[in-house]
Amino acid sequence: MTPEAARQLIARFRQAGRTLYSAVGHRATAALMTRLLGIDVPFNRVTVEHLAGESAIVLRLNQRPPEGVVLSIADIEAIGYELGLVTRLE
Repeated sequence: MTPEAARQLIARFRQAGRTLYSAVGHRATAALMTRLLGIDVPFNRVTVEHLAGESAIVLRLNQRPPEGVVLSIADIEAIGYELGLVTRLE
């Protein structure tokens, strides 16, 4: 999913009155997603249990970082990442 596609999806969700919330538990990732999506994506380290039909925009790193390493935005960009949409079916 491109950042533009994610921004369009967010706009459609908002127009439909759907509630959006952040469950991004890493500060640099939240800051990067804020920049990519053009909305505030606050750091919010919580456990999420989606119900059937609920979706999430996710950021997945292209490589697993070494254990215990706290990544910066520059580190995330160097590793590479992709945005995706995950929807719970059942």
